Amino acid sequence: MLVSYAAGCKFRGHVIPHLVVQTGHGPVTVMVLAEENVRGKPERFDEGGFRGVVVPAPRGALVVLGQDGDVKSVAATVLNALDYNAPADSAW
Repeated sequence: MLVSYAAGCKFRGHVIPHLVVQTGHGPVTVMVLAEENVRGKPERFDEGGFRGVVVPAPRGALVVLGQDGDVKSVAATVLNALDYNAPADSAW
């Protein structure tokens, strides 16, 4: 999956990885929230003008913004690519 944008963004008092990945349906935004406590199964949301899915991760959660079926496949691909062996406070 092609990452066309990657930056550190401040979110809820933490600097988080903010990625934009390219899919066959266009760009999809992914935020890696290592400090969030999310359990259970992925949950869709539609609030504040944003739509997407919150996906539990080995450390925290992913937020994938999008409206089509690619959201779940993007989440699965990004989760598979993340290295959760690095310390939580290390530079990503």
